[in-house]
Amino acid sequence: MGMIYLYDLLYEELFPLLQQENWSRFRVSQVIDGLYRSKALEFDQISTLPAEIKEQLKLKYLFFSLHPERTERSSRDETTKFLFRLEDRQHIETVALPNSRGQFTLCVSTQVGCSLKCSFCASGLKGLVRNLAVHEIVEQVMYIIKAGFSVSNIVFMGIGEPLLNYDNVIKAIRIINADHPVNIGARKITLSTAGIIEGIRRFSELELQVRLSVSLHFPDSGMRSKYMPVNASHPLPELISALKEYQEKRGRQITFEYILFKGINDDTDTAAKMIELLRGLDYKVNLIPYNPVEHCGLSAPDEISIDLFYRYLLSRKIFVTLRKRRGDDIKAACGQLRLAAGNKDGETGS
Repeated sequence: MGMIYLYDLLYEELFPLLQQENWSRFRVSQVIDGLYRSKALEFDQISTLPAEIKEQLKLKYLFFSLHPERTERSSRDETTKFLFRLEDRQHIETVALPNSRGQFTLCVSTQVGCSLKCSFCASGLKGLVRNLAVHEIVEQVMYIIKAGFSVSNIVFMGIGEPLLNYDNVIKAIRIINADHPVNIGARKITLSTAGIIEGIRRFSELELQVRLSVSLHFPDSGMRSKYMPVNASHPLPELISALKEYQEKRGRQITFEYILFKGINDDTDTAAKMIELLRGLDYKVNLIPYNPVEHCGLSAPDEISIDLFYRYLLSRKIFVTLRKRRGDDIKAACGQLRLAAGNKDGETGS
């Protein structure tokens, strides 16, 4: 039997597993508190445990597998990007985004690379390498909490398509959301998808009150297929149908992410198409001025065009927000996360 990653396990799996070591409930609770409530990153740093238990843990269990290689902080705000090296020498990025209350939203990765290859996104430039394991997802959250960040929200909007790593992502959400020990509320967790229909249908069967966000960006199939190849296998009409089924079952509002590109989808005629497409759904729109990615040849609209688009939606009684630019100076903004290993071209460390 191989080593066991403790962050792979739900509390109801973890507690009985550790009890098999013939430790008291008190000692088992100390181990779990060390994992989740202390600043420890390895067994030796759990100060409440005796040395013999630490040595026993090292023989069978693994604590952190992520290795932090670089941390960058925006010069304009407290947006912070973490570069982690994985055990197979691949890399992922995670971002902590500040809010006005002194807390942070974590933008968490779910895959190494991405297979969807949206033409405006850096994450898919190298294609998909592999899915992240449950512990690799949970460890992103735990490392940043242990680094002293007050985390209020989790968004699965980092590198990768969460619904193409469905089982691992859902289990990671259950671990993060559990009453004991992490306890980040389901309504504070958002799962973002480019429109994986089968995944949305599976997600609609869950009782979890996790929020669903859909990367729309283009309100007609022609435009969407040109810039988002996922539309070929998950066409827009079928996606909208799946979202209506989701809403009928769960009764939860959907957020549509809409990146604004200069001269492509930033005019009021396109806004009107979006309103018509989404008719009958309970939704809000999150407008995101495009964050430049090298070699993509796309740009953001000017402030006047952004404001006109935003005000047009408001005039049609659409619930719309306009995302502030955060982290683009350190390539931590929406669409800018990519495989990286501390060098300029973003090559992986394999």
